[in-house]
Amino acid sequence: MKKLLGSFFTIAFILVLPLSVHAVADIELLNNVSFSTETFYVGDLVRVYATVRNNGGEDTTGIVMFYNGSTALSSGQGISLIRGGFKEEVFVDFTVPANTFNIRIEITDISPPDSNVSNNSYLSSLITPIKDQDQDGVLDDVDNCVTASNADQVDTDGDGQGNACDNDDDNDGLSDAEEATLGTDPLNRDTDGDGINDPDDDTPLGEPPAPPPAPVVPSVVADTAEVVVTPTTVENQEATAVSESTTGESNDVIGGQADVESVSVGSASSTDSSADDASGKKEALAETPSTKSFFTVEEVRWSTYNLRIIGPVRDEGYRYEWIFGDGTTSNRREVTHNYGRSGTYEVSLRITTPDGEVIDDQTTVSVSFFDSQNPSVRMLIVFLVIVLLIGISAYYRLGQDMYTASTVSKKKKDAEPEELEAEDIANSDVELDEEMEIVEASEEAIEASEPKKVAVKNKAVKKQATKKKVVKSKTKKVVKSGKAGSGSAGKPTNKKQS
Repeated sequence: MKKLLGSFFTIAFILVLPLSVHAVADIELLNNVSFSTETFYVGDLVRVYATVRNNGGEDTTGIVMFYNGSTALSSGQGISLIRGGFKEEVFVDFTVPANTFNIRIEITDISPPDSNVSNNSYLSSLITPIKDQDQDGVLDDVDNCVTASNADQVDTDGDGQGNACDNDDDNDGLSDAEEATLGTDPLNRDTDGDGINDPDDDTPLGEPPAPPPAPVVPSVVADTAEVVVTPTTVENQEATAVSESTTGESNDVIGGQADVESVSVGSASSTDSSADDASGKKEALAETPSTKSFFTVEEVRWSTYNLRIIGPVRDEGYRYEWIFGDGTTSNRREVTHNYGRSGTYEVSLRITTPDGEVIDDQTTVSVSFFDSQNPSVRMLIVFLVIVLLIGISAYYRLGQDMYTASTVSKKKKDAEPEELEAEDIANSDVELDEEMEIVEASEEAIEASEPKKVAVKNKAVKKQATKKKVVKSKTKKVVKSGKAGSGSAGKPTNKKQS
């Protein structure tokens, strides 16, 4: 019996022992960590996924923590795993930083305690994000719109800010929203191509302004008769109207003809008619009609002209096309165009009537170079004035130098005769002294032989020499006084005495 009980306990121990050994907690963080994207752009929101499995024989709870370096990405994800290989997926969202980073995952607060902690953590490899916030394929360093996707990098106005993020693409002072309201082109500063930017253009869409009044051509039938005023359009300038009654008649002709209105005026209004005639002549001088007289060209200032269609009076249904000859066009009824440079330009106009009839007209506009309003001419005039002033200054200095040289030369010439005369006087003094010495020697030699004759003769010679010496002494004083007149007068006196 004892043997039987011993065998029973032995078998029971062998069967129960494995169960007691495997009844432990073992949670494993699998290595199949993944991200919601393969490309990491700076600033993007990305989700990271992880899988946890319970390899132990106990139901287990815990918390999964996600880290970017040492910074926690969340407060933790709680898990509850049933024993026997049960799995659970956890995830967290994070913003991609601007620098290189990695993701670290750890399982903490495991209950019951994990018997194998070596498989409770995970560390990803280093991830280098792409600095392209708008993900348009252009890095932020060179992207002209960092926060707006624009792979084409179009920048119409060239201000360094792409159209995708620029609120004024053509840089004309009107925002794209304002231009959308006005109906103008946000990519073109001058929508209607008339040479005036949209903000400064009263009609940026090229709408024709109110039609001007038709030109009036007054004609006088007789001195005392009625004066017939006939407003006509250029399409039929030769049309005339004669009024036979005070009520007048009105004709309306379209397609190259004229609107004629006859008004009878008494002879007392002839003065007003003359004044209108003079005004019409003045206007005719200011404006130049085209070849077929469908439009006029008026010079406003240098290189700027006002081109105006004279007829028809009504614009409904008419289309206009200007070609200015410098590569620009317009579709307005009246336009002011600036050429900006001298030259000869062929201006042409095409009018399309409501009936589809096409009327062509043209004229030649000559912009002269030699005009006081031409900036180049003004610069040339300033240059010539500067050259002229330099020439006058040089001429004046040359004249001063020549005058100075002439004065110095004249002074030298005036000084030479005085020096020579002074030298002659000095030589004469020496000669007189020598004569006196000879006379005195002769007196001494002759006194011994002929005392009386010699005495008389020597006395006369001595007297003559004394007179010469006195004259020379006076002349010398005159020269030293510096008087040119006295000095020149001393010369004949000296010669006469000699």
